[in-house]
Amino acid sequence: MPWKRFEVESEEIRESGAGLQDGFWEVSSLIREREKEIGLLRDAGVKDAEVVAIEAMFDALKQGVEVLGDGEREERFQTGLERVRSMDVSVAKFKIPE
Repeated sequence: MPWKRFEVESEEIRESGAGLQDGFWEVSSLIREREKEIGLLRDAGVKDAEVVAIEAMFDALKQGVEVLGDGEREERFQTGLERVRSMDVSVAKFKIPE
């Protein structure tokens, strides 16, 4: 039987629901584990320049969360964290051509 390629029959992007909290869990976990992860990298002998780059990524994530929030610094972070959403999802239906 010769190989047949799939064709996209339909596709759409679905928004994550308000109750879906995967994004909140992932972001809060990353921020909470920052120091532990940085320590593991340093203990493993990762080059300082690479560790500093990872630290910058953690810091950028925290600042991004703060942009979503209201109030003073710590309050801004907390209210921003509550506004983190999960990513929208791309879904498709495929068919085998005849």
